[in-house]
Amino acid sequence: MPGYPSDVDWNALNSSVGGQLIRYTPMEKVCYEGTFNAAVCSAMVEGGSTYRYPEDPARVYTPYWTGYACPLPSGPNAKAPLAASDCQQGNYPDYVIAAKNEDDIVAGVKFAEKHNVRLIVKNTGHEFIGKNLGFGSLSIWTKALVGSKWTGNWTPSSNVTLVREQAGKQAAITFGPGFTGSAVTAEVEKHNQIIVGGADPSVGIGGGWFMGGGHGPYSNQYGLGADNVLELEVVTPTGEKVVANENSYPDLFWALRGGGPSTFGIVTKVTMKTYPKPIMNGALIMISPQPGSTDSYYDAVAYLLSQMNNFTDFGLSGYPYLNSKSYTAFLMAPGKTLEQVGAFLAPLSARLKSYPNVTVVTSPYPVMRNFKRTDTPFAAYNISMPLARGNTASFTMGSRLLSRSKLGEKAIPALKKMLLGTIGASDNAYILPYPNAGGQVAKNRVIDNGVNPAWRDASMHFIIDENVDYEGIPASYGRVMEKYLPLLEGLSQDGAAYINEGSRFEKDWKRTYYGGGKHYERLLEVKRKYDPRNTMWCFPCVGADVFEEGVDMKLYVK
Repeated sequence: MPGYPSDVDWNALNSSVGGQLIRYTPMEKVCYEGTFNAAVCSAMVEGGSTYRYPEDPARVYTPYWTGYACPLPSGPNAKAPLAASDCQQGNYPDYVIAAKNEDDIVAGVKFAEKHNVRLIVKNTGHEFIGKNLGFGSLSIWTKALVGSKWTGNWTPSSNVTLVREQAGKQAAITFGPGFTGSAVTAEVEKHNQIIVGGADPSVGIGGGWFMGGGHGPYSNQYGLGADNVLELEVVTPTGEKVVANENSYPDLFWALRGGGPSTFGIVTKVTMKTYPKPIMNGALIMISPQPGSTDSYYDAVAYLLSQMNNFTDFGLSGYPYLNSKSYTAFLMAPGKTLEQVGAFLAPLSARLKSYPNVTVVTSPYPVMRNFKRTDTPFAAYNISMPLARGNTASFTMGSRLLSRSKLGEKAIPALKKMLLGTIGASDNAYILPYPNAGGQVAKNRVIDNGVNPAWRDASMHFIIDENVDYEGIPASYGRVMEKYLPLLEGLSQDGAAYINEGSRFEKDWKRTYYGGGKHYERLLEVKRKYDPRNTMWCFPCVGADVFEEGVDMKLYVK
């Protein structure tokens, strides 16, 4: 293509990064003529869309956004090679730097800026709306940047004394972005500490997770991931290596903590607070309809959802799963005894059991190390969250942050209407009503960072999904955006949503994901300062409206 770097240019880049440049071809190509590998192809077909996505240089968790230009075989011909001409690059990057250090990233960023090549970033690839994909792009893959160091008395790298949010010594861990949540958790557990990480242990919490805000099982007690970041080492979009904290590059530090992934720079090290490990107990809540009792079931669930302010005030949070057949939740209660959990559940249980023809189970849940490690932050996800999404190639998503001020018993009619219009109207629909805001998330409004301000007034991160065939995805997104989400608008906090678990089709995305107004303008000011040529671009990310994607998947100046 005109102006695109020549082979000589790419070879020079490869030399500058010690041979770490990969000319990327989709992994699915092993199922096509000329590159056919029956064993690997069979494993991919069996493994589905998420097959080895963290280990592949560019493969992602939700491949719908790749354009499916190189689909896996299916049906009776699944074991036969497909025509080579049917496998195209799509939105996968042309080249990937498997970065081993900061200098590799600097070389890649400067190359992209010099040659006007779109630059994207992949860490573990756990991404829902395609922010880590781009036609004709160069990708920086940060998964190899691992390692960690814990300290019981952290001080910032700059010489200015940091004004801490809490008195006394600050325990912290510094780690690379390729370290997954499970790996970081294992490291801090050696010191009898915990960290605010994601619910899914495979997520790299030093990447897009905290840059989008980052919720987790401990958020109610200790805030969002972004609230707990103390310092960052960053390669800016102009290729400069900087240390960002409250004293050094404070505007960049502000934006990176919650202002959105893949936008303001590429993080190479993260320092986050850790906390003494609390006692851990939880609550099990299950509701299911008996035959012929659908209406009563929705009454009970609507009541339960209306009470989430009480849950977050008490300190219960987690990852429930809800469809037309059941509500299932294992909720974590850090620092609470079984007696305290039981006392909280008693009046709730009595009310739920008053609904006729509905089966209700509520119980305090003790620590059981041999049952999926219920004393780890991942228990709430592993126990109550089944494989709801199945093949992630074919699910759709929309979400809202539900307002604390709009919940309570007054919300029951609206909640029931929403239930009837979503899971009550489609067997393919399901809901993930996460009570993981409130508590310290709300109290942390005193922290000045890039997080969507709506988080501070929310009680629930509320997701509505559908499982559909690939061909049904466009129509499903139409239902999610035009039919399902409007049922939540009267309950939402200013129509806000979480950028890491939302829809690509939000019309007012600046407000929905970034708070709009002065907050978005402040983020945009940082973007323009540190990325004046828009080298890093993704959608819907801060500053995205300088370009638009054409039907050919290329970027065009508006």
